[in-house]
Amino acid sequence: MRTHSKIKFDRIGFALMSLLLVLGCQNDDSDLQEAKYSVNPNVFIDTFSPGLNFAAFGGTVILGFQVDKDVSYNKTAASMRFDVPNVNDPEGAYVGGSYFTEVGRDLSGYDALTFWAKSSQSATIDVIGFGNDFGANKYQTSISGLVLSTTWKKYIIPIPDPSKLKIEKGMLFLSEGPENGKGYTFWLDEVKFEKLGTISNGQGSILNGADKVETSFIGVKIPIDGLLSTFNLPNGINQSVNVTPAYFVFTSSNPSVATVDELGNVNVIGSGTAVITAKLGENAAKG
Repeated sequence: MRTHSKIKFDRIGFALMSLLLVLGCQNDDSDLQEAKYSVNPNVFIDTFSPGLNFAAFGGTVILGFQVDKDVSYNKTAASMRFDVPNVNDPEGAYVGGSYFTEVGRDLSGYDALTFWAKSSQSATIDVIGFGNDFGANKYQTSISGLVLSTTWKKYIIPIPDPSKLKIEKGMLFLSEGPENGKGYTFWLDEVKFEKLGTISNGQGSILNGADKVETSFIGVKIPIDGLLSTFNLPNGINQSVNVTPAYFVFTSSNPSVATVDELGNVNVIGSGTAVITAKLGENAAKG
């Protein structure tokens, strides 16, 4: 249109030119390609991986996290250090935050987030995992009560369904408060996603694996809680992880009575009886 303001054409010539421009801008669908996302598995290997950001949670000690070049696993260049405050610390009640990327990564080729950790005393991290991106946190996965010791140990957080993590931004998050009212320090190192190939398929559970009968009223929304996935780790230990509803596919036996959305909310819409079940991947969930 700017060309028309500078050069005068007769109506036929301008119409023909416009037609040629429109046709020239058309794309053949066969030329379109799916966007490629980074498959970089590293979160912290001596330093932040490219594109990684950190944001502290509200109420935390802002400077509770630092890069430590003096203490590390296997004498590597640096580790992640977390200084947990005392119970009455005016700077904050706990230490924690999320490590996330602006552009998602394709983590579908991995089956676990792994890291090495140790602490200045025996302690238990309140919650640690991945999938928190300060957004929808759609595929958040975590372990509650991760036990630490004063020696380095490798930890594994299994991915409930790797096929879901094709555009994931939440690489790591954690939250930890004082132990018996006192502060302490813990370290993480060699934080990365891995394809171990030695983790058994997870057994999903809703309502903590129990069957539950509930009477409700039309128009009521009931959230399904107690969402877990349990895996057998290479060391033979069964590890349960907390998962978000998006990992599951929910089904109602009678949609005229109740439906379930992807957030795990049961919507009661009619009188009668309905049985709500779920699947994690190809396997039926307990509960």
